[in-house]
Amino acid sequence: MKPLWIALILSLSITTTHAQQPKPSARLDVKTARSGKTLLRLWETDYGSYDRDQLRTIFLDIRISTVGRVPFDAVLEIVFHGKHPATKQPLVASWQTAPVHIEPNKPLRYIASSGLVKSNSTRYAALGRIYGSGTNVASWHVRLKSGDTIIAEAHNGNPLDFTSLPDIVAESVKQRILESNKPEESKIKSIGLNDAI
Repeated sequence: MKPLWIALILSLSITTTHAQQPKPSARLDVKTARSGKTLLRLWETDYGSYDRDQLRTIFLDIRISTVGRVPFDAVLEIVFHGKHPATKQPLVASWQTAPVHIEPNKPLRYIASSGLVKSNSTRYAALGRIYGSGTNVASWHVRLKSGDTIIAEAHNGNPLDFTSLPDIVAESVKQRILESNKPEESKIKSIGLNDAI
């Protein structure tokens, strides 16, 4: 049997080592690198009725770095979101995740794409009604997570309320904008720090 003082020293050493584990920290810089939009006028009338398709793609330039001393694994989560063209109901156009390994003094750079996002608006002026399908992509929200901890986040436009994300995703699946209620196949690619987009 070990003397009590040895057991106390071992216990104190384990507690101290556990307490000194630094929390992951990182800097996340995100900007819209490119965006493209096409409006297809399927038909229009002189009195304001129309049928239009809108196609849009957004590319994000994402940079991650850390001033911490310990490398760690994290998950990069990206949501492109907008609203139904007629009802203005919140919808998700694209939801992606990718694992990332963050190390001190090794900045990372990624490019992410929303993919081609389509919406349709049909207006009947005489009836005063607008019908639509798909979603307009208006904003993006990017988070860096380690387990359940949000290390850093960035967004443009209105921030997304992630507590309502499951409901928004479920509605987006119902309207056939997303294929499933899980993150889709990632369109996130690693690129060099000085590469052109």
